[in-house]
Amino acid sequence: MLEDFEGLEYSVRPSEDFKDSITPAQSEYINECVEGENPLALVDRIDELSPYQPPKGIDSNAEIAEIVEPVKDKIDSKYLEAPADLELVQQIGDYLVGVDVLKFENWQALSSTERHQALLDAEYKIAEIEHREFCPIELKELPEGHYGYYSPVEKTITLNARYVNGSDFVSYKETLDTLIHEGRHAYQDYNMTEREVHPRGGEVTNWKWNEYQIGYRSAELYGFEEYAMQPVETDARAFAEDVLSAYLNITA
Repeated sequence: MLEDFEGLEYSVRPSEDFKDSITPAQSEYINECVEGENPLALVDRIDELSPYQPPKGIDSNAEIAEIVEPVKDKIDSKYLEAPADLELVQQIGDYLVGVDVLKFENWQALSSTERHQALLDAEYKIAEIEHREFCPIELKELPEGHYGYYSPVEKTITLNARYVNGSDFVSYKETLDTLIHEGRHAYQDYNMTEREVHPRGGEVTNWKWNEYQIGYRSAELYGFEEYAMQPVETDARAFAEDVLSAYLNITA
């Protein structure tokens, strides 16, 4: 891509100062796609100039954020820096409140197929709010007490069909909690492997340390306490609890 701009080869290349400042040539290089209203090319150019792997949200740099502001509404949220967790909790809670089929009294009347579709629709919107990729949802019969899991290989969320199809409030609550919890694992994975959109880089570093340095601690191999206290699990558990608490308090 750089070869199309004679004389800019050196001045527009990445630098370690990219997060804090960009050069006039880099600004011009990026702005060409803003003026041409070409969001995908814009993302490619910002990523090309960035020294980070995986790349960060394209608007994580304040100068670049100002440049892309005129076309920001045309850019897929998965390329942009996500809101802080407090705002994510509020946005997801507000969204859930507005979905009639997810209200317990309506949920009880849904068939298994309808519940599955409602969960898929919810995951699609939650992924958009969290600035990550959507994950297909699979329903499987899992042992009692196993609510579901996220697969970083398949990029899918699996929920226990026995709870999804349950008629009691506890099954309903666990289904929503697991959807949000596993979606948070998808968010963690997206930040570690695809694009760092989380605004708190230190937390992403902790997730990477958990996954790549000490390795994920499964309850089966390491016991429940070690499983529950690792960074990726404490984060996912707290996030899901906050969202569900906000949602249920609003709908109570």
